[in-house]
Amino acid sequence: MPPSKSAERGQLRELGNLVFHLSLVFVLIGLAWGSLFGYKGTVAVVEGQAFSDTLTQYDDFSAGAAFTTDQLPPFTVWLDSFEVKFETGPVQRGAARQFTAHIRWATDGEPQPGVLEVNSPLQVQGTSIHLVGHGYAPVVTVRDGSGQVAFAGPVVFLPQDGNFRSAGVVKVPDARPLRLAFEGMFLPTAVLDEGGGRSVFPDALAPELFLNAWSGPPRDETGRPENVYSLDKTGLTQLSNEAGDKLRLRLVPGSTVDLPGGGSITFESWKRWTKLQVSSTPGLWLVLFSVMAAVAGLCASLFVRPRRVWVRVGAGGVQVAGLDRTEGRGGLDEEVDALARAVGL
Repeated sequence: MPPSKSAERGQLRELGNLVFHLSLVFVLIGLAWGSLFGYKGTVAVVEGQAFSDTLTQYDDFSAGAAFTTDQLPPFTVWLDSFEVKFETGPVQRGAARQFTAHIRWATDGEPQPGVLEVNSPLQVQGTSIHLVGHGYAPVVTVRDGSGQVAFAGPVVFLPQDGNFRSAGVVKVPDARPLRLAFEGMFLPTAVLDEGGGRSVFPDALAPELFLNAWSGPPRDETGRPENVYSLDKTGLTQLSNEAGDKLRLRLVPGSTVDLPGGGSITFESWKRWTKLQVSSTPGLWLVLFSVMAAVAGLCASLFVRPRRVWVRVGAGGVQVAGLDRTEGRGGLDEEVDALARAVGL
């Protein structure tokens, strides 16, 4: 057989193909890891209040099948203030310009100051704390028929539109001789016209509280959980005024309205609340690096050109040849010509 030499390049293509398929396997492993051992919960925190990472303090909580509540990292977050700015000019009036939560957080030592902003989470012991929502919490004081304070504090109202017309419920189960409840709307910039009450701007420029009042006999505690944002009217009767019409309450900050049969409600002030999302996805780093490796492997398998060339010396002289192992790629003729020139042909 005539003497010959051959050379091959582009073996990195096969390596890239292997890396790509192995990376897909590790992506699935990372997703399964996070799905089994991760968790996510949300909670509304009012200015001046705090949240501790325990199951009972979450408004909504979901976790993987292998997760146990003992794995919740111990930490506390205090919401000192929440700064909001809206566009007041004629262009994009009411558009959000700034959401900043000034917080303190601690694990087992002194609280540390921090700032939460949209897309800028706080990392605590492998847990991410995101700022995902906000709203208003009217501060009310309710006195029952005996003149005692039956409820006092902020109540979270949920936004219903872009101008933060907010719906909420004030439950006073400890009022005596009758328990009380209120249901209505908080309007940050209130306007009352023939269409009813509405808010014309998302900031609290002229806040008002519109409520319907209900009363009923005391109810035995069952221990069953109850939605704090809706009112179960079973056993309750809506209060009426002296003319027999349904009682409609309209309050501004600092005002008090007396209730039929005794008692009163005072709209003291308002505060802001923030919705925090607390989550942990332990396999996220594996998914991220696997995706990056898969992209690198895919690029190698797509752009690396595996080719083989030969040089053979025989009775007929020197011969050169080449083989392109991919279809639809040009440049092989040029490379064979360059090899021929290199051997003196």
